[in-house]
Amino acid sequence: MKAPTGSEEQQGYVIHTSRHATNWMAEEKLSLALSTYELGKLFLLGIKPDGRLSVFERNFSRCMGLARSDSGFWLASLFQVWPLPAPSHVFDAGLRC
Repeated sequence: MKAPTGSEEQQGYVIHTSRHATNWMAEEKLSLALSTYELGKLFLLGIKPDGRLSVFERNFSRCMGLARSDSGFWLASLFQVWPLPAPSHVFDAGLRC
């Protein structure tokens, strides 16, 4: 991904996956968290009940690192370290994060 410029910024972004990525994620009962330094975004990817990709996105100034903990994630940004607890349904359903 590259930082949007001009008219691209108004259009947003597009996420492409490989053909079987959502099936694999559903079979393995997992979700993905990733951060982008250039866009300053945190993405949480999962699977909706109908099998389609779910994308949750938040802005953080210069996402510099992401680490997993027993209760969720820690995100390091330009000025702060943020604790991001995982929703309780993630652990109740036996999903891996």
